[in-house]
Amino acid sequence: MDVSKLVERADEAAERRNYDYAIDLYLQACKLDPNNAFARRKLRAVENRMAKEKGTSFWSKTKGAGLTVQVQGLFLAKKYDATIEKAEDVLKICPENIGVQMLLGRALVCGGYRKSAIATFEDIKNANASGNVKQLVETLRELAIVYEADGRIKDAQDIWLNLLKLVPGDREANVKIRDLSAKTMTETIQNAAIAGERGSAARTTQTNIQ
Repeated sequence: MDVSKLVERADEAAERRNYDYAIDLYLQACKLDPNNAFARRKLRAVENRMAKEKGTSFWSKTKGAGLTVQVQGLFLAKKYDATIEKAEDVLKICPENIGVQMLLGRALVCGGYRKSAIATFEDIKNANASGNVKQLVETLRELAIVYEADGRIKDAQDIWLNLLKLVPGDREANVKIRDLSAKTMTETIQNAAIAGERGSAARTTQTNIQ
């Protein structure tokens, strides 16, 4: 099935405030394409919207707590795809569960679904980890690492700098900022050298033509 069509149908259901159906469609899209950050981000937004409008019952929180143990077990067993699906089961009923969101992000990284991992960690960061400073620091750490792996060096540097504001003197952040700055400088020099060589070759060619 075409994932984009599923997302379109989910969008339409969300607009009609048929949240349960929209969530099921987004989940189908994410299962078919785990690295579809667009669908996963939309899924989380609708889950949060439904939770705000309808609230989260005590039963849902209790069920979510039980499922969280299963998520942790699957992650420790390195069953990353199963971890992702079980984490989404929890977030379907408790979208505000930051611990499960973090496990989801880590499982997505380990499963090779980097774009979805970035979207997940960014969502936690943007929500300020619901005010939990410890979880926010852990999230920033994870996000900076996956940014670097994705080649987003400037974004990784910015995240490490943000982390330093929360944890002044953090050794890992200081080392990473230094290393990334050196890497950026090296790449700049290499690119300048390549550009210079190309310019020299072009000038030589032009001279030969004349």
